Amino acid sequence: MPAWGLAALLVLPWLSPYTSGPTPNAWPWLVSACCAVLLWLFRRGINVRLIATAWLLAAVTSAVIGLLQYFGLASAISPWVSQTGAGEAFANLRQRNQFATLTSIGLLALIGLLARQAPARLVPGWAYLAMLLLALGNAASSSRTGLLQWALILALTTGWALPALRGQRRLAVFALQALLAYGLAVLALPWLLNVATGLSSAGLFGRLAETPGCGSRLVLWSNVLTLIAQKPWLGWGWGELDYAHFMTLYPGPRFCEILDNAHNLPLQLAVELGLPAALAICTGLAWIVWRAKPWRETSSRGKWPGACWPSLRCTACWNIRFGTGRSRLQWRCARVCCGRVLRRVLRASNSP
Repeated sequence: MPAWGLAALLVLPWLSPYTSGPTPNAWPWLVSACCAVLLWLFRRGINVRLIATAWLLAAVTSAVIGLLQYFGLASAISPWVSQTGAGEAFANLRQRNQFATLTSIGLLALIGLLARQAPARLVPGWAYLAMLLLALGNAASSSRTGLLQWALILALTTGWALPALRGQRRLAVFALQALLAYGLAVLALPWLLNVATGLSSAGLFGRLAETPGCGSRLVLWSNVLTLIAQKPWLGWGWGELDYAHFMTLYPGPRFCEILDNAHNLPLQLAVELGLPAALAICTGLAWIVWRAKPWRETSSRGKWPGACWPSLRCTACWNIRFGTGRSRLQWRCARVCCGRVLRRVLRASNSP
């Protein structure tokens, strides 16, 4: 399959807006499943540059869609864009945290593409434009996850770039500029929304200041720990967290929002598969990372930069949703590609 075809398969699961009854998740599920199968069949044609370019394209396009949603303009291009009220943005992912995570993956892909250039080259203008759109999209999502991820990207990129060649230190500066652009966007977007539409929005600061009460992560994790204690060895079964939650009386506060995942990968594995399986899976992932030692990578050509690899894995796994339908398959497509990158890194680390 030509490179543009593989790129389309990498982009489509993030951008596909089509859905229909009687089960709305069926069509997005099928689109994502078909893309995942085709990517697996033609996996020999997948390389790091192709993945980075496709994910950057998906993230930038989604950022533009998110801005249209935020300013109430999405109806002009319906049905190609998911509809929502002004002041909200989630692109075609229909979930703010997944949208923010996609902008994070896009920023990492952009940094990775820049790192593969000659160290002496200046950052091109198109990269700044893409970075600005990603920052605006992340800010429009009002996602606290997005804030934490972009701070993590800056820290890891700086940790890789500063000890590297002097020319690669521009990547740390670029990551800092991205975080500053994101901060300015967080401040500016609510004001621009009020000017453009007359609506008011507290944005990210409002979400940081809100008191979630029974909908907080701490309450959720407390409930999940109670469920784990009831069935520690084999868990409640794959996909049975929602059933376990609604069938259990807790000694303390009860998580009161719609629940389909634990919002924490180790806890999710433990409650559904049991503590031994969760420990084995997490230990295996840690061993793979330790064996690859991506943080020791100093070459920006031929391999994914040391900072981008672990942060890509962190952000791709951060919001894995174990619910049904579209989101699960989109992240499965992401993991297929991450696995491809992982194999390349492992091969490179074993070569003399």
